[in-house]
Amino acid sequence: MHLETEEGEDIENPSDDQVRQAVRGLGKESGTFAILTRREEPLEYIQTTGEEDAFVVEYHENDRHFRAVDSNLALEKTEALLLAYNRGSDAWCKMTAWEDVTEKSKGGKWTARIIIAVIVLIILVAVAVKFLT
Repeated sequence: MHLETEEGEDIENPSDDQVRQAVRGLGKESGTFAILTRREEPLEYIQTTGEEDAFVVEYHENDRHFRAVDSNLALEKTEALLLAYNRGSDAWCKMTAWEDVTEKSKGGKWTARIIIAVIVLIILVAVAVKFLT
């Protein structure tokens, strides 16, 4: 397993505490995304972006890309998903409903990162508008 965040270092075989720290640091010291990659070939990963109680989680497996139907997952649920994935458990895939977005996310890993960056930007603009009004 490999943990990567926008602002942090890449970590091989991350501990539960390192995964929690990465998720809790989103929007702050971790940057805008956290990705846990199980393997490069074939590509398998789970990724998240967001902050507080508004997280988006996606995973890629068997050349298919899925997104959690709930696009405002709570911090605790997001952590639980990534922790289960990190431990090698299949429990994460039953913790929320998923939609297949393969056709929407053609282009692989970089397209997924761009999608996450856009979602983060939308969230940040919404938060800024909320505080400015």
